[in-house]
Amino acid sequence: MEESLSRSMVKVALLGEDDGREIEARVSQSLAGVDGGKPEELRATVRRLLEEESARLAEQVRGGANGLRVAQNRGHFYSALLRELWARAEGENAGSSLVMGAVGGFGREEMSPASDLDLVFIREGSQREVAE
Repeated sequence: MEESLSRSMVKVALLGEDDGREIEARVSQSLAGVDGGKPEELRATVRRLLEEESARLAEQVRGGANGLRVAQNRGHFYSALLRELWARAEGENAGSSLVMGAVGGFGREEMSPASDLDLVFIREGSQREVAE
């Protein structure tokens, strides 16, 4: 496990200097003015963001960008989007006992254009408590 983790850390370090801050800022700015009480507005904004990011990544590929870099940028985008949406959904429940984690390609930061988002949700408590 440690050997695999070390290789992943080296791979990410070799991809370049961008650590996703620009992507995070773009996602945050796009969602900043959206009223959380209007789910249809949030849904439309997220769809627009997904289309824009897909076009941006396709342009990177057409421009000759490194494939690993594009896959990393796709992962940064989805991470930023999910963090923003999670923070909105968590609201008053900040610090609750529910955790979201990424697995599969998303968890490994290997997001190809056909990749899906594999997420796992873990909640504190016994099975019976969670079921209730």
